[in-house]
Amino acid sequence: MQVLNQVILRLIQPGIIASFSLVFVSVIKELPATLLLRPAGFDTLSVRVWIETSEGYYTMAAPSALLIILISILPNSLDYEQILGEGHPWHLLNYKISANRL
Repeated sequence: MQVLNQVILRLIQPGIIASFSLVFVSVIKELPATLLLRPAGFDTLSVRVWIETSEGYYTMAAPSALLIILISILPNSLDYEQILGEGHPWHLLNYKISANRL
């Protein structure tokens, strides 16, 4: 059990985080399965965007679409941090931008 905690779980943690975030992003913007399986009167963000854009209400669809984008940014940023690591030049750019804000 000690080997599992100290070695195996630490090695597979980045892969589990990356796979969770990629599946989360895919699921949040999934539309066909949601349209088929949703209960009556229940709308997800992607269904709301689809309904409002199909009726031509683009200004009403914009906040829901923006929320989908904002929700998707966090898992993707975690993925880039895991994939690129600290030695990548983009990590230094992010550090410089954060340092300038202080």
